[in-house]
Amino acid sequence: MDPHHQDARSQQWNVEIQRQMGANSAASVGYIGSKNDRLDLTGLFNTAQTPGPGTPAQVNARRPFPWYNVTPFFGASHGSGNYNALQAKLERKFAHGFQYLVSYIWSKSIDTGSSGWFDAENGPGGGAF
Repeated sequence: MDPHHQDARSQQWNVEIQRQMGANSAASVGYIGSKNDRLDLTGLFNTAQTPGPGTPAQVNARRPFPWYNVTPFFGASHGSGNYNALQAKLERKFAHGFQYLVSYIWSKSIDTGSSGWFDAENGPGGGAF
């Protein structure tokens, strides 16, 4: 275990603007975000530090120690991640209780180095059991 291990932390935020259009319609636009750091990172010493696709040889070339073929199980708090999303929603009410809701979310999530805890998600450092 890393002697300088820190507890993971997460921050979330959102903002939404709503507008009523007439007596039976409403629209809203919102932003959602989160930032996570100090996530557990396994296989710290020999995991490819730059994410991306590639052949096994290309991925191995991005490892800090490409000549060392074993990924040691070592936990450290260096992982991070973030999420950003834009959401839009339109709602309309009709007579007799009928209504419709149309919504759309455009999002992006980035997770750098967090692979689950020792094979929990079969990420880097996993799969050896």
